[in-house]
Amino acid sequence: MPTRQVSATGLWRRSAKRVLRAPGTAGLPQTTFYPALASHGSPRILIVSMRNLSTHVSRCSAYEFEDTIRACDAADMLAPVRCAPRGRVLRRVWRAVGRPDRLLATPLTSGNHDYDLLLALCQAPSDLRYLTGLRGVRDRCRRSACLLEEVWSADLERWRGDLKRIADFDAVFTSFASSATALSDVMGRRCHVILGGVDAVKFCPYPDPPARSIDVYSMGRRPEAVHGALMLLARCGRLFYVYDTVRNFAIIDPAEHRALLRDLVKRSRHFLAYHAKFNKPEETHGQQELGMRYFEGAAGGAVMLGSAPRCEAYDRNFDWPDAVVPVSATDAWEVAEVLAELDGQPERVARIRRDNVVNSLLRHDWVYRWRQILDIMGLPRSEGMSLREAHLRHLAANVFHASRRAA
Repeated sequence: MPTRQVSATGLWRRSAKRVLRAPGTAGLPQTTFYPALASHGSPRILIVSMRNLSTHVSRCSAYEFEDTIRACDAADMLAPVRCAPRGRVLRRVWRAVGRPDRLLATPLTSGNHDYDLLLALCQAPSDLRYLTGLRGVRDRCRRSACLLEEVWSADLERWRGDLKRIADFDAVFTSFASSATALSDVMGRRCHVILGGVDAVKFCPYPDPPARSIDVYSMGRRPEAVHGALMLLARCGRLFYVYDTVRNFAIIDPAEHRALLRDLVKRSRHFLAYHAKFNKPEETHGQQELGMRYFEGAAGGAVMLGSAPRCEAYDRNFDWPDAVVPVSATDAWEVAEVLAELDGQPERVARIRRDNVVNSLLRHDWVYRWRQILDIMGLPRSEGMSLREAHLRHLAANVFHASRRAA
């Protein structure tokens, strides 16, 4: 009888699959389930979060959005857990099988509750692989939606296969407004825009504004020319400059990290803000987007220094005077001149701070983004949302009157 030739790769894959089926490699945890707050009544929303899969610093704003939804609406939350086998040898076997997307060996489970909406929050199309196990859960959700926070138009062809994973979702959202049309074309359906936001209540420096002891705060990406000038000024004792000394890092606790960020921004006189990935033109291909720095700096009442992105999303949502005070990313000494100019204009600075905080409270809190999603999905707003919006309006009015009295 003729024997069938089997390649070495084929033998390795067969052995790998036998190992993965062996005792000790199954039964790993699949998800963490976070029940809705009892005060909101029976849960109607199911959030799928990536918080157990990634603790990268860039993810924290999305986790803050999830927490805000759960604070003002009846929402359960599922957070998938990475389930690759432990140990160096087993990890090599896992990769050899060629299916790293199968990090969830069995469908996710959330009990037997039915929901009005399933909302999956993904930072990028690469996260969509983790939604493979949602089929059983989606059967208990009347509607489904996915928010893709970051997707660049130039990358859409590369992600076409992953985007098919949400082809049957009832709605798809993106935070990159300039990518919405291209994403709609690739998916063959309309993609809605839900911009970034912020917990404006927690970022608000009022009613007890702390002293702004930090002269300039820079987080994340920064222009090297501007950073060099600020470093020199700091060494000369001209200002107190706070900046990151690490990049591309993981955090321990997302909520604690956001609390620290809020405290730093509220204590900063000036805050650097440039459009998303401004220093990565090979990735953006000229596309400029409204990054999270603008929302965070404005909500904390800092004077933002940098450049306004050339996009409609910025023009429509940061349309008040001096939302960003221009500072060239390539002129090393312009930042010193701008700081000196602002120091001589205390009334202008007070107005900028007031406008930044008030507009953030009235327009950029996460509850307004959640309201947009519910409206598009045809779902009513919750009582908790109404209470939060009323509180935001009250706080904005107090900030406005307090700043006027101080002037």
